[in-house]
Amino acid sequence: MTGWQAWAAIALAAWLVGAAGAPLGRADTASGPAAPATLTYVVYFGGLKALALEVQVGVTSDGYQVRMSAQTQGVIDWVVGWTARASSEGTIRDGVMRPERHVTESQFRGNRRDAALTFRRDGSIDSVIEPSAEADDREPVTPEQELGALDPIAAVLLATRALATQQTCDQRVPVFDGRRRYDVEFRDGGRDVLKPSEYGSFSGEATLCLFRYIRIAGYQKTGRWNNARDYDRIYRSWLAPVAPGLPPLPVRIEAEGTFGTVIVHLVGVGRQG
Repeated sequence: MTGWQAWAAIALAAWLVGAAGAPLGRADTASGPAAPATLTYVVYFGGLKALALEVQVGVTSDGYQVRMSAQTQGVIDWVVGWTARASSEGTIRDGVMRPERHVTESQFRGNRRDAALTFRRDGSIDSVIEPSAEADDREPVTPEQELGALDPIAAVLLATRALATQQTCDQRVPVFDGRRRYDVEFRDGGRDVLKPSEYGSFSGEATLCLFRYIRIAGYQKTGRWNNARDYDRIYRSWLAPVAPGLPPLPVRIEAEGTFGTVIVHLVGVGRQG
Protein backbone atom coordinates (compact mmCIF):
# COMPACT_ATOMS: atom_id res chain seq x y z
CA MET A 1 0.00 0.00 0.00
CA THR A 2 1.32 3.42 -0.92
CA GLY A 3 1.32 6.33 1.51
CA TRP A 4 -1.59 8.12 -0.14
CA GLN A 5 -3.60 4.90 -0.35
CA ALA A 6 -3.05 4.18 3.35
CA TRP A 7 -4.35 7.65 4.15
CA ALA A 8 -7.24 7.18 1.73
CA ALA A 9 -8.26 3.86 3.28
CA ILE A 10 -8.07 5.29 6.79
CA ALA A 11 -9.82 8.53 5.94
CA LEU A 12 -12.58 6.68 4.11
CA ALA A 13 -13.91 5.67 7.50
CA ALA A 14 -14.52 9.37 8.05
CA TRP A 15 -15.67 10.16 4.52
CA LEU A 16 -18.26 7.41 4.43
CA VAL A 17 -20.01 8.63 7.54
CA GLY A 18 -21.38 11.48 5.51
CA ALA A 19 -24.65 9.59 5.62
CA ALA A 20 -24.78 10.01 9.40
CA GLY A 21 -27.72 12.37 9.39
CA ALA A 22 -30.93 12.65 7.46
CA PRO A 23 -30.37 11.53 3.83
CA LEU A 24 -29.44 14.60 1.76
CA GLY A 25 -32.46 16.38 0.42
CA ARG A 26 -34.84 14.17 2.43
CA ALA A 27 -34.68 15.61 5.93
CA ASP A 28 -37.69 14.99 8.13
CA THR A 29 -38.92 18.53 8.69
CA ALA A 30 -41.62 17.35 11.09
CA SER A 31 -39.15 15.98 13.60
CA GLY A 32 -36.30 18.36 12.76
CA PRO A 33 -32.77 17.52 11.65
CA ALA A 34 -30.97 14.51 13.11
CA ALA A 35 -28.70 15.23 16.06
CA PRO A 36 -24.99 15.28 15.17
CA ALA A 37 -23.34 11.89 15.39
CA THR A 38 -19.93 10.99 16.80
CA LEU A 39 -18.31 7.84 15.45
CA THR A 40 -15.16 6.19 16.77
CA TYR A 41 -12.95 3.88 14.73
CA VAL A 42 -9.78 1.91 15.41
CA VAL A 43 -7.41 1.20 12.52
CA TYR A 44 -5.11 -1.84 12.43
CA PHE A 45 -2.10 -2.09 10.13
CA GLY A 46 -0.36 -5.43 9.73
CA GLY A 47 -2.19 -6.73 12.81
CA LEU A 48 -1.04 -3.84 15.04
CA LYS A 49 -3.30 -1.16 16.48
CA ALA A 50 -2.20 1.79 14.39
CA LEU A 51 -4.69 4.65 14.61
CA ALA A 52 -7.59 6.05 16.63
CA LEU A 53 -10.11 8.01 14.58
CA GLU A 54 -13.06 10.15 15.72
CA VAL A 55 -15.59 11.68 13.37
CA GLN A 56 -18.29 14.22 14.17
CA VAL A 57 -21.03 14.62 11.57
CA GLY A 58 -23.93 17.03 11.30
CA VAL A 59 -26.36 17.08 8.36
CA THR A 60 -29.45 19.29 8.10
CA SER A 61 -31.90 20.00 5.30
CA ASP A 62 -29.75 22.88 4.03
CA GLY A 63 -26.15 21.98 4.88
CA TYR A 64 -23.56 19.63 6.29
CA GLN A 65 -20.48 19.83 8.50
CA VAL A 66 -17.95 17.09 9.20
CA ARG A 67 -14.97 17.12 11.58
CA MET A 68 -12.36 14.39 11.87
CA SER A 69 -9.34 13.85 14.12
CA ALA A 70 -6.82 11.00 14.00
CA GLN A 71 -3.78 9.98 16.03
CA THR A 72 -1.38 7.07 15.55
CA GLN A 73 -1.24 4.57 18.43
CA GLY A 74 1.25 2.26 20.15
CA VAL A 75 4.38 1.18 18.29
CA ILE A 76 3.17 2.90 15.11
CA ASP A 77 2.95 6.19 16.97
CA TRP A 78 6.49 5.77 18.28
CA VAL A 79 7.75 5.12 14.74
CA VAL A 80 5.88 7.78 12.75
CA GLY A 81 4.10 10.10 15.23
CA TRP A 82 1.28 11.01 12.83
CA THR A 83 -1.68 13.25 13.67
CA ALA A 84 -4.35 14.65 11.38
CA ARG A 85 -7.42 16.84 11.43
CA ALA A 86 -9.87 17.40 8.60
CA SER A 87 -13.07 19.37 8.16
CA SER A 88 -15.58 19.86 5.40
CA GLU A 89 -18.68 21.97 5.11
CA GLY A 90 -21.15 22.95 2.44
CA THR A 91 -24.74 23.68 1.51
CA ILE A 92 -27.67 21.60 0.30
CA ARG A 93 -30.21 23.25 -1.98
CA ASP A 94 -33.06 21.33 -3.64
CA GLY A 95 -31.23 18.09 -2.89
CA VAL A 96 -28.04 19.30 -4.59
CA MET A 97 -24.92 19.34 -2.41
CA ARG A 98 -22.29 22.04 -2.94
CA PRO A 99 -19.02 21.98 -0.99
CA GLU A 100 -17.78 25.34 0.27
CA ARG A 101 -14.69 24.70 2.37
CA HIS A 102 -12.36 21.78 3.08
CA VAL A 103 -9.30 21.89 5.34
CA THR A 104 -6.75 19.23 6.32
CA GLU A 105 -3.86 19.60 8.77
CA SER A 106 -1.44 16.78 9.47
CA GLN A 107 1.95 16.22 11.02
CA PHE A 108 4.23 13.32 10.10
CA ARG A 109 7.51 12.88 11.95
CA GLY A 110 7.37 16.55 12.88
CA ASN A 111 6.67 17.78 9.33
CA ARG A 112 3.46 19.72 8.67
CA ARG A 113 1.30 18.97 5.62
CA ASP A 114 -1.68 21.29 5.22
CA ALA A 115 -4.30 21.99 2.58
CA ALA A 116 -7.17 24.50 2.44
CA LEU A 117 -9.72 24.41 -0.38
CA THR A 118 -12.40 26.99 -1.20
CA PHE A 119 -15.01 25.98 -3.78
CA ARG A 120 -16.45 28.60 -6.14
CA ARG A 121 -19.89 28.50 -7.74
CA ASP A 122 -18.40 28.14 -11.23
CA GLY A 123 -16.81 24.81 -10.20
CA SER A 124 -13.28 26.15 -9.83
CA ILE A 125 -11.27 25.61 -6.65
CA ASP A 126 -8.91 27.93 -4.79
CA SER A 127 -6.29 25.89 -2.94
CA VAL A 128 -3.46 26.69 -0.55
CA ILE A 129 -1.13 23.78 0.25
CA GLU A 130 2.07 23.27 2.20
CA PRO A 131 4.48 21.98 1.00
CA SER A 132 3.95 23.04 -2.62
CA ALA A 133 3.67 20.53 -5.47
CA GLU A 134 7.12 21.53 -6.68
CA ALA A 135 8.70 21.00 -3.26
CA ASP A 136 6.87 17.67 -3.00
CA ASP A 137 8.05 16.46 -6.44
CA ARG A 138 4.48 16.04 -7.65
CA GLU A 139 2.84 16.30 -11.02
CA PRO A 140 0.88 19.56 -11.24
CA VAL A 141 -2.92 19.53 -11.25
CA THR A 142 -4.32 21.97 -13.80
CA PRO A 143 -7.36 24.20 -13.18
CA GLU A 144 -9.15 22.28 -15.93
CA GLN A 145 -8.57 19.00 -14.09
CA GLU A 146 -9.85 20.50 -10.82
CA LEU A 147 -13.03 21.90 -12.37
CA GLY A 148 -16.15 20.33 -10.86
CA ALA A 149 -14.29 18.04 -8.47
CA LEU A 150 -15.38 17.59 -4.85
CA ASP A 151 -13.30 17.33 -1.70
CA PRO A 152 -12.94 13.77 -0.31
CA ILE A 153 -15.62 14.14 2.37
CA ALA A 154 -18.16 15.77 0.04
CA ALA A 155 -17.45 13.13 -2.61
CA VAL A 156 -18.41 10.28 -0.34
CA LEU A 157 -21.40 12.19 1.02
CA LEU A 158 -22.58 12.20 -2.56
CA ALA A 159 -21.80 8.52 -3.04
CA THR A 160 -23.66 7.45 0.10
CA ARG A 161 -26.84 8.97 -1.29
CA ALA A 162 -26.92 6.17 -3.83
CA LEU A 163 -26.93 3.58 -1.05
CA ALA A 164 -29.45 5.45 1.10
CA THR A 165 -31.90 6.28 -1.71
CA GLN A 166 -31.25 3.72 -4.47
CA GLN A 167 -29.99 0.72 -2.43
CA THR A 168 -26.77 0.54 -4.44
CA CYS A 169 -23.16 1.69 -4.02
CA ASP A 170 -22.61 2.26 -7.74
CA GLN A 171 -21.11 5.69 -8.29
CA ARG A 172 -18.05 7.40 -9.74
CA VAL A 173 -17.06 10.68 -8.12
CA PRO A 174 -14.35 13.21 -9.11
CA VAL A 175 -12.12 14.25 -6.17
CA PHE A 176 -9.44 16.88 -5.52
CA ASP A 177 -7.82 16.84 -2.08
CA GLY A 178 -5.49 19.82 -2.58
CA ARG A 179 -2.64 17.71 -3.96
CA ARG A 180 -4.08 14.82 -5.94
CA ARG A 181 -6.85 14.67 -8.50
CA TYR A 182 -8.50 11.26 -8.75
CA ASP A 183 -11.85 9.60 -9.20
CA VAL A 184 -13.32 7.20 -6.65
CA GLU A 185 -15.31 4.44 -8.30
CA PHE A 186 -17.77 2.61 -6.04
CA ARG A 187 -19.30 -0.72 -6.99
CA ASP A 188 -21.98 -2.73 -5.26
CA GLY A 189 -20.70 -5.99 -3.74
CA GLY A 190 -24.03 -7.35 -2.55
CA ARG A 191 -25.04 -8.43 0.95
CA ASP A 192 -22.63 -10.07 3.38
CA VAL A 193 -22.61 -11.24 7.00
CA LEU A 194 -19.87 -10.11 9.39
CA LYS A 195 -19.05 -12.48 12.22
CA PRO A 196 -18.61 -11.21 15.80
CA SER A 197 -15.10 -9.87 16.45
CA GLU A 198 -13.25 -8.66 19.50
CA TYR A 199 -11.95 -5.73 17.44
CA GLY A 200 -15.21 -4.12 16.33
CA SER A 201 -18.64 -3.44 17.78
CA PHE A 202 -20.74 -4.70 14.86
CA SER A 203 -21.73 -8.17 13.68
CA GLY A 204 -24.51 -9.19 11.35
CA GLU A 205 -25.76 -8.46 7.85
CA ALA A 206 -24.16 -5.56 5.96
CA THR A 207 -23.88 -4.14 2.45
CA LEU A 208 -20.47 -4.63 0.85
CA CYS A 209 -19.23 -1.71 -1.26
CA LEU A 210 -16.11 -2.14 -3.39
CA PHE A 211 -14.13 0.91 -4.39
CA ARG A 212 -10.97 1.90 -6.20
CA TYR A 213 -9.00 5.07 -6.87
CA ILE A 214 -8.45 6.14 -10.47
CA ARG A 215 -5.41 8.41 -10.70
CA ILE A 216 -5.69 11.61 -12.74
CA ALA A 217 -2.86 13.94 -11.66
CA GLY A 218 -0.88 15.29 -8.70
CA TYR A 219 1.07 12.17 -7.71
CA GLN A 220 4.72 12.03 -6.76
CA LYS A 221 6.87 11.38 -9.80
CA THR A 222 9.24 8.92 -8.15
CA GLY A 223 9.84 7.17 -4.85
CA ARG A 224 8.55 4.26 -2.83
CA TRP A 225 5.05 5.78 -2.50
CA ASN A 226 4.52 5.57 -6.27
CA ASN A 227 4.26 1.81 -6.72
CA ALA A 228 2.54 0.75 -9.95
CA ARG A 229 1.32 -2.47 -8.29
CA ASP A 230 -0.96 -0.37 -6.06
CA TYR A 231 -2.68 1.59 -8.81
CA ASP A 232 -5.67 -0.70 -9.32
CA ARG A 233 -6.19 -2.08 -5.84
CA ILE A 234 -9.81 -2.88 -4.94
CA TYR A 235 -10.81 -1.87 -1.40
CA ARG A 236 -13.78 -3.16 0.59
CA SER A 237 -16.18 -1.39 2.93
CA TRP A 238 -19.13 -2.92 4.79
CA LEU A 239 -22.02 -0.60 5.66
CA ALA A 240 -24.92 -1.32 8.00
CA PRO A 241 -27.46 0.41 10.30
CA VAL A 242 -25.88 0.75 13.73
CA ALA A 243 -28.37 2.91 15.66
CA PRO A 244 -32.00 4.07 15.35
CA GLY A 245 -32.42 7.07 13.07
CA LEU A 246 -29.08 6.57 11.33
CA PRO A 247 -28.70 5.31 7.75
CA PRO A 248 -26.10 2.63 6.90
CA LEU A 249 -22.62 3.54 8.14
CA PRO A 250 -19.21 1.94 7.54
CA VAL A 251 -18.64 -0.77 10.13
CA ARG A 252 -15.51 -2.29 8.60
CA ILE A 253 -13.05 -1.31 5.86
CA GLU A 254 -10.24 -3.46 4.43
CA ALA A 255 -7.37 -2.44 2.17
CA GLU A 256 -4.43 -4.54 1.08
CA GLY A 257 -1.21 -3.26 -0.46
CA THR A 258 2.52 -3.54 -0.81
CA PHE A 259 3.30 -2.87 2.84
CA GLY A 260 0.50 -4.81 4.52
CA THR A 261 -3.21 -4.86 5.28
CA VAL A 262 -5.19 -1.97 6.76
CA ILE A 263 -8.42 -2.87 8.59
CA VAL A 264 -10.74 -0.21 10.02
CA HIS A 265 -13.27 -1.22 12.71
CA LEU A 266 -16.16 0.82 14.03
CA VAL A 267 -16.00 0.66 17.84
CA GLY A 268 -18.51 3.29 18.98
CA VAL A 269 -21.48 5.45 17.90
CA GLY A 270 -22.94 8.34 19.86
CA ARG A 271 -25.51 11.10 19.30
CA GLN A 272 -25.19 14.64 20.62
CA GLY A 273 -28.16 16.30 22.24
